[in-house]
Amino acid sequence: MEPSNKCWRFRRKCVVGQWRYVAILSSVFILVYMVYTIQPSAVVQYSPSSSVLASNQHGTVIKSVPFSYKFSPTNNLNFTPTLLERLSSGKGVQPTQGNASKSEDGADYYNDKTHQSSKTGTLNNKGTSKLPDAIIIGVKKGGTRALLEFIRLHPDVRASGPETHYFDRYYDRGEEWYRKQMPPSLEGQVTLEKTPGYFVTEKAPERIFKMSKKTKLILVVRNPVTRAISDYVQTMSKGYRNLKDFEDLLYESNGKLASEWGVIRIGMYAKHMRNWLKVFPLEQFLFVSGENLIKNPHEELGRVQTFLGLDVVIDESYFYHNQTKGFPCLKRKDGLDTSKCLGKTKGRKHPEIRPEILKQMYQFYEPWNKKFYKMIGIDFHWEDQFGTQNER
Repeated sequence: MEPSNKCWRFRRKCVVGQWRYVAILSSVFILVYMVYTIQPSAVVQYSPSSSVLASNQHGTVIKSVPFSYKFSPTNNLNFTPTLLERLSSGKGVQPTQGNASKSEDGADYYNDKTHQSSKTGTLNNKGTSKLPDAIIIGVKKGGTRALLEFIRLHPDVRASGPETHYFDRYYDRGEEWYRKQMPPSLEGQVTLEKTPGYFVTEKAPERIFKMSKKTKLILVVRNPVTRAISDYVQTMSKGYRNLKDFEDLLYESNGKLASEWGVIRIGMYAKHMRNWLKVFPLEQFLFVSGENLIKNPHEELGRVQTFLGLDVVIDESYFYHNQTKGFPCLKRKDGLDTSKCLGKTKGRKHPEIRPEILKQMYQFYEPWNKKFYKMIGIDFHWEDQFGTQNER
């Protein structure tokens, strides 16, 4: 007997009246339940001496150096895409959360939420935000962004994304505000912050000492002549159409070098370093060569890791030299022919400066350089770079 038009066939049975709606809703519920419950989870299996190999929610394989954290190997981990994960993927994983930011030096970088939130941790919502153990205090256009992006690949380093400018601009916001700008970290991890403006801020040393007299300080320095030209090029890139030529800005009306022009003043390292040594002992500083950071990044990274009390895991295998940009880039760790370079702001072409102008700049900085060498016990031989490719 055929069902009437008020009857609905469901699995060869005729369901009449209101029961047909129950059947429909039940079917929909079952489908929704299946869609939202059958999801791939990232289960990490590791031993303390092995590398971490995991698959995240994007289906991307994550390969890293050994973790030092103590957690159950059966825990499910929800990884937020990080720089290391993007290095390990084919074309890079587009982040589903967080935001892109720009640092003071104009470098593009990705700052995920784990570097902003003071409420969530990196592993199973563990970890708390703490004041930094170490600070990269400068110098601007010396290589601070490159150093931060390289060192944050270390599994025991947690670094804030944007420059906080707490000790030079926002000190009135208080220490608790500053703490909240730091990423959550686990016991044994090093929290790191970078703001190059601190080095030339007169009150910064005393303010940092008041926060913690044990804070480790990292200073990335570079040939002051090259640094000044790079600083000028960055200013030009920000759209200052009426900016005068470098040589026109370099001199005062009396014909002397414009030593009070910020581009020149920053490179007078001895003047600023004297202010820091009034507060902190020399052994709390690490001086990183900006030139060697470009030429041999693994050497400088090795020194930084040792200074921070970390195992040296970021080595030569992490880098290769990009001939086009003249800057080191990061290799993928799975052996495939892909890599990750820093932003387009790195490796900008410098304007041609007449040799006689460069010579005057070298002569101006030479006494300041010698004072700086004597203060810190390191000779960077910047004077020997005049007329060489190292000026770039």
